[in-house]
Amino acid sequence: MKCSETAEIDYPIVLKNEAIGIISIVGLTIKHKEMMLSRKNDYLAFLKGMSELISSKVLEVLASEEMNMIAQKLSHIRIQ
Repeated sequence: MKCSETAEIDYPIVLKNEAIGIISIVGLTIKHKEMMLSRKNDYLAFLKGMSELISSKVLEVLASEEMNMIAQKLSHIRIQ
């Protein structure tokens, strides 16, 4: 079965002023397309919120990795 997109709304995932990905909502029927067009602002607001959530999670993971790396380095320092 072939799935054809009838509508698509995209939003960038931005981290430190750089696009690192994209999040999309896709419509597969004419009914989806009509609904998406009639509520475009609602869908964009949803995608913006999800994009910000993903960006904040990426920042959290990067910070955690950096803290773990620093902790490893500090654990190898001898106190004299």
